[in-house]
Amino acid sequence: MGRALRVSAPALLRCLSTSTAFKANKATAPYSNPQDLWFPNTSKSATGEVRWGDEKLSVRLGDGEWATPVPHLWLRDSCACAHCVDPDSGQKNFSTTDLPDVPTLESAEVTPDGSLQLVWANDAPSGGAAHTTVYAAQEVEDLLHTRWQRGRVAERDDAIPWNRSMYEGLLAEGRCRVSYKDWIAGGAEFWAALIDLRQTGLIFVTDVPSDETEVERIATRIGPLMHTFYGWTWDVRSKPQAENVAYTSKFLGLHQDLMYHDPVPGLQLLHCLHNSCEGGESLFSHGVRAAYEMKLDQPDAYDTLRKTRAWFGYHKGEHHYIAARPTIMTSADAHPRETRWAPPFQITFPPHHRGARMLDWKRAATAFQTIVEAERNMVEVKLKPGECVIFENRRVLHGRRQFAAGGGGERWLKGTYVSQQNYIAAATRLAEYMRAGGMEQRADRTGWKVEDIVRKSMQQQLREADMEWSKPQRQGTNKAE
Repeated sequence: MGRALRVSAPALLRCLSTSTAFKANKATAPYSNPQDLWFPNTSKSATGEVRWGDEKLSVRLGDGEWATPVPHLWLRDSCACAHCVDPDSGQKNFSTTDLPDVPTLESAEVTPDGSLQLVWANDAPSGGAAHTTVYAAQEVEDLLHTRWQRGRVAERDDAIPWNRSMYEGLLAEGRCRVSYKDWIAGGAEFWAALIDLRQTGLIFVTDVPSDETEVERIATRIGPLMHTFYGWTWDVRSKPQAENVAYTSKFLGLHQDLMYHDPVPGLQLLHCLHNSCEGGESLFSHGVRAAYEMKLDQPDAYDTLRKTRAWFGYHKGEHHYIAARPTIMTSADAHPRETRWAPPFQITFPPHHRGARMLDWKRAATAFQTIVEAERNMVEVKLKPGECVIFENRRVLHGRRQFAAGGGGERWLKGTYVSQQNYIAAATRLAEYMRAGGMEQRADRTGWKVEDIVRKSMQQQLREADMEWSKPQRQGTNKAE
């Protein structure tokens, strides 16, 4: 989406001083060519055209659309040549503060291969000499869509906000499962599984060797482990006087881990080593899907969970943590992005929230809980020894059925975390792999499209519920006849 054009005060004064010409052109000048008003310098070649003024530049390839004007300061600061960025360390050799507010652009052109070549006069990082910056053709293409940033990380644009039937459908297609051998090998199957993880937030690695260190090996294919006060890894097994409800055999409702911790882990991995007890099925529900359902069906409650923070805490021994977070976290365009839900670790609201504000949150939170715990939205699976589940801790809620401890049975999961930053780094490697032709790029899904997926699946749920309700009615009618 393009950004609105902004005109500097000097440029605006120049426009006003040529009001006659402006009025003559105002009715006929196309929006795709607004630079005629204030960009006096032009360079045209067979592959494209550049126009620039004292402060900004715009470019187009061939006869295509013009890019949103870009400040000279940004263009000079983003230069990545060997003089500006050390080729070995990848670190900048100058500071943005070394540059003038408006670097002087001496010339600009689109070269035969579609690159954008800029020459800066009296360049400060070059000791006053001229300096050349080159943006590759693909960077120019990205610049046209205002999405380019060298060194950027992958953005989430393809999420599948699943409910139970949708996720079971993906499993039936052979998705969201990968063998340990293929995951560790790091080939096409690994990348396909990583795509599934990015899109659904929940995948299973199968045929994992029965070794408690394997969860580390699986995790490090994504990135380094995240250390917490639980250590690098931890055991999920029932024990007396447990410091965490997860270390008991009790029912564990849907939640997200370490809501009181900063930062909140990005991924959680649980490798099943033993699971011979009766019960103990794992539960999963897509928190962001629930948020979308609220946005569509209960917008006031949605806004309450988006704006009101709940408080989480942990105080045991030497460990004392506390954090306040909204239940629904949104992106810049107000679409649900992540959730924060952990009733076992919720602490009291502050005194100024004791009245209507807490009551409003409680009612909205009750609606959220009803949605995530609905049978239609919850995936239930009993992990088998040799399976490792990987899920996005910030988007997918998890829980566990009660199980019968003792009696000869055993339930033992080995767990670890990967930070959000390292997870995004892996997603960035995935984007680079796909961009290089490693596998076919799947269709992007913006927030609006994701919302449409949820809306359609909700409508399907209503139709199915109506059919189930009307079935006994029809049967009763037939009997009467």
